[in-house]
Amino acid sequence: MSGLDSRRSRAVWTAQMVLDAARQRRFSYAPLPVIRQAQERRIRRTIAYAQAHVPYYRETMRRLILTPGDFRTADDLARLPLIEREQLQRNPQYFVSELWPPKACVLLESGGSTGEPVTFFRDPPALFAGAAHYERLRMVIGRLAGRPLRYREAAILPPDSSTATAVSAFRARMQLPKDLRQKRRVFSMLRSPDELLPELSDYRPDVISSYGSYLDALFAHVREHRPPFTTPHVVVYWADSMSMAMREWVRDALGIEVLSSYGAIEAPHIGFECERHHGYHLNVDLYPVRLIGADGRHVPPGAPGEVVVSNLVNAGTVLLNYRLGDLATLSETPCRCGRTLPLSSYLERTATAWLDLGGGRIVHAQALKAMLRHEQELWRYQIVQEARSRLVVRLVPSPDCNRDLTASRVHDQFRELLPDGTAVRVEFLRDLPHGPSGKVQPVVPLPPE
Repeated sequence: MSGLDSRRSRAVWTAQMVLDAARQRRFSYAPLPVIRQAQERRIRRTIAYAQAHVPYYRETMRRLILTPGDFRTADDLARLPLIEREQLQRNPQYFVSELWPPKACVLLESGGSTGEPVTFFRDPPALFAGAAHYERLRMVIGRLAGRPLRYREAAILPPDSSTATAVSAFRARMQLPKDLRQKRRVFSMLRSPDELLPELSDYRPDVISSYGSYLDALFAHVREHRPPFTTPHVVVYWADSMSMAMREWVRDALGIEVLSSYGAIEAPHIGFECERHHGYHLNVDLYPVRLIGADGRHVPPGAPGEVVVSNLVNAGTVLLNYRLGDLATLSETPCRCGRTLPLSSYLERTATAWLDLGGGRIVHAQALKAMLRHEQELWRYQIVQEARSRLVVRLVPSPDCNRDLTASRVHDQFRELLPDGTAVRVEFLRDLPHGPSGKVQPVVPLPPE
């Protein structure tokens, strides 16, 4: 065990988490000047830390003749160059602190919603801080579930997901009973909704959480087939979208409250939905957000723009002024719930595709993307369904990639997951074709008949 991650350190982090969790339950209602002061303290501390210990910021600030004194408010973070996902993907250690080397951190790997996998290192104290910050959303969930403490949650996740990795790493270090705040059981997203529903009913969860696209399919099955199903009090979706039509049906026909959480591997707790359902309350003291247009310029409230976020929590991989790529609109109207954290619209995210392989066989695209998460020698990928039972996996390799070994490994992993009779072809390209929007679609299913 690293000296940075000792038993004594874990006891200290646990105690700090317990104390901070109580404060987080009230913080969302704090006066705006208090929230702004907390944000500015974190900005000053993070900038000073980044300059002293992170190679990218030390070199960048020296080149731009910037000092920590030049950063006081969230607007000042725009003085730093915009960090693109590709930069993090191709040189992840350039953004890692020398105080928290990779071997002392929790390694998180994203399958890449844009087909560009990234590696991110989260320092263990950030896991505990994140658990405390999650109290802002947990308060809402517990209240709507009718059980503020120890509600029962069913989390439907892809195999080896970054969420599951982070939760496991946190629970392994926490010096408290693991189900003190809630009972949580993980179910595999590899299972189709009709297979999973009986197990969910047996578990009788108060809360079901998953990707929006999975919950869409799960409740579409419930609506069409009316199977025996013990309905939860709340469903929480994240990662991609749940359609508004399905949200409304779940609420009106089943009486289930629907909430959404906004986060990413690079910034896990950006925002959360409250009981009023007007969008996301943004945790701007932890993850300041600004919106930019196609020209890179600031977009004012009321107009849509691309999300740029700064992570003021993590001390492993440090990302400030990082382009996430999501589209949102900031609101100037305060929420009637009484929380003072600013509001943004729901995200304009494309739902992850389901692939129909014929004969009643379906597979969630996230299960396929998850298999490429650990391929360090790939820069981009695209999975294309050419026919019902035929897939092609397009890969853009790094210069160091061993193509024969990579192709064999990817082929075998796909064949192991997919039903018998599904053909898989792996090919390498210099670049991937762009769709009508100008972006690469990481998973391309057959068009509907």
